[in-house]
Amino acid sequence: MAPNSVDQILHNFLTEKREDKQKQLKSSAYAKNLGEVRVGLGSCCVASGSADVHHALQASLKDTGIQTTIKRVGCVGMCHRVPLVEIIKPGEETVLYDKVAAHEVKKIMRRHFKTRGLVYIYCSNLRIR
Repeated sequence: MAPNSVDQILHNFLTEKREDKQKQLKSSAYAKNLGEVRVGLGSCCVASGSADVHHALQASLKDTGIQTTIKRVGCVGMCHRVPLVEIIKPGEETVLYDKVAAHEVKKIMRRHFKTRGLVYIYCSNLRIR
């Protein structure tokens, strides 16, 4: 690196940082328009099965093509009701599910979010041998 190239290197670095920030803001706004799913992953939550529910949530997005954000949250002080899943959608009341089992996740997600369609679900579930 030559001393006369420092200005250009700093300019490039700052430009990339600004572009990254704009991408983050766009994806954040996109997710807010579609909603958010929150799952408690505090120590009591994990001990009661919340990690399995979290994995099931991630798998359900892949399997159904649902477009939303899954957000990990800490303890909310309701350890007797975990695993907790909270559905937040713009313009709608927040819905809180308690004592959620991993096998219930896909049904919950389909109740609140649109899938990409039957063709997507069918094709994504094909197993080619």
